[in-house]
Amino acid sequence: MNTDMLTNRLLVGLLELEQAGDLVITNPRPATLAEKLCAQILHDWTSQFYQEPPDELVIEDSLKSSCMHLVADFNMPPNDASSVMAQFYRNLAADRTTNELANLFAHQGSVEIALGAYFCVFLNGGTYYNQEYLDWRKEFHARKPST
Repeated sequence: MNTDMLTNRLLVGLLELEQAGDLVITNPRPATLAEKLCAQILHDWTSQFYQEPPDELVIEDSLKSSCMHLVADFNMPPNDASSVMAQFYRNLAADRTTNELANLFAHQGSVEIALGAYFCVFLNGGTYYNQEYLDWRKEFHARKPST
């Protein structure tokens, strides 16, 4: 079973609980709840068996979380966010091993990975973490309202 299958099963379970009257879902996108539950379950489950989660799981979880940031921070449609993240992954994977990618994603976090994808792919801004990216990122954070 992969994360998509688990996420879909969680979504079905959530919707069944709602229809039975055992749960009220107020989020307009119940699939988002299922994705977050899936990420938490997998994180907790793998931590019981591994010192570190498998590289593939780290990468997949980071890509999904980064997609959610693109949707939330840049009002990007989910399909477009997924495409941007897939292209960014391919760009990074061209000269990195799976372990190097997992370490990069784990170290940078999903927000930073989403920003990199937005700049490098959506804005066609060049290479991740080059000087142009760092300058754009600095300006982005300066413009972003503090919460």
